[in-house]
Amino acid sequence: MQYRGVRAFCVAAKHMSFKVAAEELSVTASAVSHQIKGFEAYLGCKLFHRGTRTIELTLEGQRLYAELQEPVTEIEAVVKRLRVSPDRIPLHIEMPAFFASELFLPQIPKFSLCNKHIDLRVQTTVPGDAHSPGTNMQILLSSERPNAICAAKLFPLHYQPACSPSEYANWGDKQPEDLQHATLIVHEARPNAWQDWFTNQQITAQAPQQTLTVDSMVGLARATQQGAGIALIPMPVSQQWFDNGLLKPLFDNHMTGTECYWLVSNAPFREESACQELWDWIVKQFTSSAKHTGEKS
Repeated sequence: MQYRGVRAFCVAAKHMSFKVAAEELSVTASAVSHQIKGFEAYLGCKLFHRGTRTIELTLEGQRLYAELQEPVTEIEAVVKRLRVSPDRIPLHIEMPAFFASELFLPQIPKFSLCNKHIDLRVQTTVPGDAHSPGTNMQILLSSERPNAICAAKLFPLHYQPACSPSEYANWGDKQPEDLQHATLIVHEARPNAWQDWFTNQQITAQAPQQTLTVDSMVGLARATQQGAGIALIPMPVSQQWFDNGLLKPLFDNHMTGTECYWLVSNAPFREESACQELWDWIVKQFTSSAKHTGEKS
């Protein structure tokens, strides 16, 4: 996850200055420039036109800043609320970026209100990221019980065919078999998801009109919302997108996947410890959340 690059980019874009961004981030201007160059290399495009003494957003940079400004501001606000005095107990938890943005961070105010003694650090991950040393616990997406001392299953994923409201209005009374005439959006980590769904629905799979492959869950949901095609949206982690009217379920037919979210740790906790308090809260909060959306934990 290129979060340092994301943060450096957003602060630099806000002030249109690497120097001012460096002062806000308490690093050098060269460090800001280096982080942004790494982010540009990760994205495969330039975000700034660099002059002798000025910088200017490229078209791609303008579009990205418009998308990132609000969520990064929200994350910074959450972190700022949680950073308090040294007598707080610091805890570090890792989790997939989509789980964090859609489920965990919206619920953090509830935890913070009842656990003012805990200073929580949330680090997001993408598939393939190495485990960070010193992490107290992790939330993982796995098709089997993770190899850990402590593991609690939170909920499984199921996949709902969905599209944008405008695409839904144009779909009419078409049936699942008509998906062969549509653009199907695919998550690169689950290249066979649509074939599995067709098999699950006892439909003879045919090559779609077109496919669009994305590399993240948020990219999958965002592309679908923008009308780029039809996707198998992971539920219940994406429930907000439906509740807010950004996505529409295309058919009632959904498929339960093999992957589940797990809460894991490689260290046992004392019953009265802050780690145990966080563990118990997560298990209670998110197994209950899954049940409320119709899933069995």
